[in-house]
Amino acid sequence: ANRRPRRRNDRADPRTNFIKDRQFFEATGHSPVAANHLSRYNNAMTRLRFCPLIRDDYARMRHITVAPEQVIYSGTVKMAFESDEVGVDLHGIFEAHADTEQAVGFFKIDHKFPRTYGFARPGDLGLRAFMIDHACQRRGIGSRSMAQVGLYLRNLYPDAQALVLTVNLRNTAAIRAYIKAGIEDTGDIYSGGIAGPQHIMRLQLSQAPMAADLADKSNLPLS
Repeated sequence: ANRRPRRRNDRADPRTNFIKDRQFFEATGHSPVAANHLSRYNNAMTRLRFCPLIRDDYARMRHITVAPEQVIYSGTVKMAFESDEVGVDLHGIFEAHADTEQAVGFFKIDHKFPRTYGFARPGDLGLRAFMIDHACQRRGIGSRSMAQVGLYLRNLYPDAQALVLTVNLRNTAAIRAYIKAGIEDTGDIYSGGIAGPQHIMRLQLSQAPMAADLADKSNLPLS
């Protein structure tokens, strides 16, 4: 008899409870818990999209930064746009909400990898300068991006055989994220990296489904 009647709209919109929880966490200072809660909410309510970039796109990507200690591994967006390398394509990672979209990451695809590095095979694409905006890290966006990028690249570069990347031995967080996303650690080490020895990792693009294999084509490259 003493139970409070539930208001009809209490559960009408999950965002209502989310906002209440966020306000509670902020007010009580439980930032680690709040971060966990916000991460689960954002992952459930958003999706990622990849898109080729041109040099004129720098303005919408320049806000993407990484921590100073990560620059030695990934470089910066400014450096990537200013280098204007032949045979290198630029790509953005975007987080799509209900009616908005924000750039949250960036990477380069290097077609010269087989000619530059002895460990790369004909038909391999090189992944370089992969970065997630510092403000968007610790939300699983990096792992989700790497888990989905194979489909995107296979459809954009249908003749490519594999995606190859090198990861510094000290960059353990990135190594774990790549392995979690299904990228193979070949066990080989490249010793010519500027920042020290690097793991050589591969993702077979031939194993990623083509557009015709999927009902959901939301993550395919747009024309």
